[in-house]
Amino acid sequence: MTSDQLVLSQFEVRRLRDGESLVRSRLGDVFEVKLDADRLAAAFALCDGSRTLDEVVVLADMPPAFQTVVDVLLAREDHDLAGKAGSVQRGAALVVAGAADVLALWRETRGIRPHHLSEPVWLDDQDLTALSPALSPGSVLVTVHRWRDGELLRQVGNQAAAAGATWVPVVFDGAAVWLGPVVRPGATPVYDDVLDRRVAAAIDPDVTQALQTRPLTADVPVDETDVLWVGAVLAQLLAQLADGRPCALFGNEVEADPATLRLRPHPVLPMPYRADAPYRNDVVSGPDLLVDDVTGLVAQLGDVPLLPEMPSSLRTVVARVSDVRRLGVPWGVNTIAGCSVLNGDRATVEACAVGESVERYSGNWVQLDRTVVGTYEEMTRRRERVLDPESVVLYSDEQYSTPGFPFVPFRHDTEVRWVLGWSVTREDAVWVPAGMAWGNYNLGPSKKEPPLHPTLYAGLAAGVNLDEAIRGGLEEVLERHAAMSWWSHQATLPRLRPSPQLAAYWKTAAAGSDLTGWLLHVENRFGLPVIAGVVNDPKRELTTVGFALREDAELCALKAWGEALSNLLWAVDLLQEHGAYWSELRDMHDVRRRGGKLGYLKPWRADRRYLDSFRKDFRDVGDLESQLQLTCDTRARERVTEVLRGGRELDLDGLPTPADRSLETYRRIVEAQDFEILAVDLTTPDVRYADLSVVRVLVPGLVNNFAAAFPLWGKGVLAGEAALLGWRDTPAAEEELNVFPMPHA
Repeated sequence: MTSDQLVLSQFEVRRLRDGESLVRSRLGDVFEVKLDADRLAAAFALCDGSRTLDEVVVLADMPPAFQTVVDVLLAREDHDLAGKAGSVQRGAALVVAGAADVLALWRETRGIRPHHLSEPVWLDDQDLTALSPALSPGSVLVTVHRWRDGELLRQVGNQAAAAGATWVPVVFDGAAVWLGPVVRPGATPVYDDVLDRRVAAAIDPDVTQALQTRPLTADVPVDETDVLWVGAVLAQLLAQLADGRPCALFGNEVEADPATLRLRPHPVLPMPYRADAPYRNDVVSGPDLLVDDVTGLVAQLGDVPLLPEMPSSLRTVVARVSDVRRLGVPWGVNTIAGCSVLNGDRATVEACAVGESVERYSGNWVQLDRTVVGTYEEMTRRRERVLDPESVVLYSDEQYSTPGFPFVPFRHDTEVRWVLGWSVTREDAVWVPAGMAWGNYNLGPSKKEPPLHPTLYAGLAAGVNLDEAIRGGLEEVLERHAAMSWWSHQATLPRLRPSPQLAAYWKTAAAGSDLTGWLLHVENRFGLPVIAGVVNDPKRELTTVGFALREDAELCALKAWGEALSNLLWAVDLLQEHGAYWSELRDMHDVRRRGGKLGYLKPWRADRRYLDSFRKDFRDVGDLESQLQLTCDTRARERVTEVLRGGRELDLDGLPTPADRSLETYRRIVEAQDFEILAVDLTTPDVRYADLSVVRVLVPGLVNNFAAAFPLWGKGVLAGEAALLGWRDTPAAEEELNVFPMPHA
């Protein structure tokens, strides 16, 4: 067949109305044609590749309009089948190799002769480590494996890449068969991403890795019916691949279950350390790319059982985040994230939990190739704009001079790593210390660098775009500055009268519930509606607090209470020696390797007298979890409850509120007091493929939230907030500031 010989067998013709036809392409496009259906069908039958268009017109005695119809149909098909990234050429050579018993069945039944690919070349006796002679640029290689031999699969992938071939692996693995993903040099991720994602997402990585080794017994026989069904599925997927149609093999490992005849795509995003190839996924998009129990960045989303005393409208979802430490990633990771929402549907809570997971994943994946090393003085001599150490609130001279204090001053001559960020205020680039951008920066190779501060908690946020992420991070920075300003002085805050709608939430708990909640207005220098939500559990003798900043006071109250209820769930779990949180911490800190230490947490006590376990000056309460543990002591609870009780009452709807929740509105409020807003884009490439962004927001001159061991007393900022807000007449002396831990994590 020459290029001018016509094929129209891919179109169906039906009668529509008198003198009219209905034409449908194999891709589903439908056309109405003002030509008689019988004459058109007869003409199409002649278009079998043996004749030109002119010859068909003469033989079928078709009018000039027929040529227009053909041109439109073929033009539309060419548009629909235009070569997408990763598509293969029509007529490409097809090579099939691997498990002899499977290949024999497919060959006998001509089971995988897909449309638009050449007749398969069968290599059922071929050594899969020596496929190169059979491959050529543009060819399609299908290899069939009776188990997931990771090393062999890598070797096959390397051969296909060297030859410029497109590769589709097929793995018979237990009850399921796994197809793909399609691997093509320079156009798709590599198979190593499948193996890495599986190990990182596994509940038990040892099991996953064991299943990637050869069994000690003979291969289990395959069911012939299952093999034939899988062959039919594979043929259809290969046809889509050859046609350029949407194909589930792009970006997914497709699980084919012969028992249910179901296909399930498992997204495989490229790992951040090899994300230089384009990524395509035709069937999964957006944040759904992140959540999968086999290959997901978020491996599991589960409901947290609530206390019966809690409001029935509370929904709490915990996410199990893939553990990339198993892959040798040296940076500290958080493998558990969660979200609690009052009055939200499950989709909202799950989206929140995914967002929290992404914050911890991207926010802890340090990208050293984006950093430079130098002092502030050296950077400014290079005419770079750099965050001035003098503008950052860290520690006081008295703290630095305290024996055993673990941090060093951040000065103009301190050598650190810098990462390029953006001044939202000045709209220009600015270098900021890498340790202030990434969350667990201090837990990786950077341990050798001068320790300036512990993990910074506030300002890390995710969003569907950079502006939304920056707004969320800025809200958290402002909220936490307000919270720490108040807690450092333990001022008596106004108690807010909730609306009837808010009060009704506490009436939806189980009968006999004595759980109570109230709201405090956290007065702050920006006049924003920052609210503390307090939850009191007299039965378990626990009190916790949560905070929120929103443009709407009721939404703000709901978020603050949701956070406080989440903290209560954590605290209740900490009361149990073998609670879920304890188990996760033991795994996270690798207790056996570290000689039984659980970070800053103290060993579990049945009597809850944690005030006796921690130092009297709280200099060993070094993270937020240990704060929550200490306040499980009933004596500590009595002390913090007094502070949280509040004073005079105000109406909730009387709080000052911004015009809206836009970044621009917050900017005007913050910049009116001469503060600068900085942001660093921390989005890893895999998260960017899911259309999400992760940033760190910094506002030099404001205070991050901190654990009791390391209060940020620097530059007298917190000492002066009380006078600014009218809580006292003059700034406080440092020794007057509160260091008693807050019941919040």
